Amino acid sequence: MITGGWVGPDYLARNLADYQSGRGEIRDVILADGSRLTLDSATALNIHFDATTREIELISGRASFDVAPANDTTPPFVVRAAGGTIRALGTRFDVSISDEGPVTVTAIEHQIEVTPNLSVPTTRYVLSPGQQIAYGDETPAKAPVIVDLGQSTSWQRGLLVFDHRTLGDVVTELNRYAHGTILVAGNDLANREVSGVFRIDRIDQVVDFMSESLNARTLNIPGIATVLIP
Repeated sequence: MITGGWVGPDYLARNLADYQSGRGEIRDVILADGSRLTLDSATALNIHFDATTREIELISGRASFDVAPANDTTPPFVVRAAGGTIRALGTRFDVSISDEGPVTVTAIEHQIEVTPNLSVPTTRYVLSPGQQIAYGDETPAKAPVIVDLGQSTSWQRGLLVFDHRTLGDVVTELNRYAHGTILVAGNDLANREVSGVFRIDRIDQVVDFMSESLNARTLNIPGIATVLIP
């Protein structure tokens, strides 16, 4: 099982983006209208603002959007991500693009309108705080689900919270921040459950904890990868 790695066909687009965050970096950006963005690790996005447009293009990674109050003459605040759009009807929401492709959208304060596929603009979902939806080319959007906002926004506080998540899912999340790729050998180990609260700035300690708690071994390839082995 291989997860993570900030490379791929959109590598150039990431490097030419208006704003980027490095591996392991969480960065705040204040936009011209007063809106505040928090970029998670290895995130890239473009800004398209003018008299008639307030639009963000999320290229990769994850960002939290705290939208400045609008009035009747203010253009709508829209985020474009992987063929869909997220329109702010209130203030705060998160948008994430995983390495595997699906986009995850979470409403934090007030409501947002999600159009998963612009080729079918009539299919829209209005999310209220605590609701989340995922969509992608191979992941048709389903009805929104309820999530724990404390867990889903913990990365903004420098923490990762896992409650009975599979090791494979946990490793995918850790690879957002790890400077060398973390791998899991075998589906049996990847499907074991992990729970805990971990610090983003101590990823090596998280790997050591998972190895001990799951009775696994680690193989380190310096500067390249850490492999968890049953």
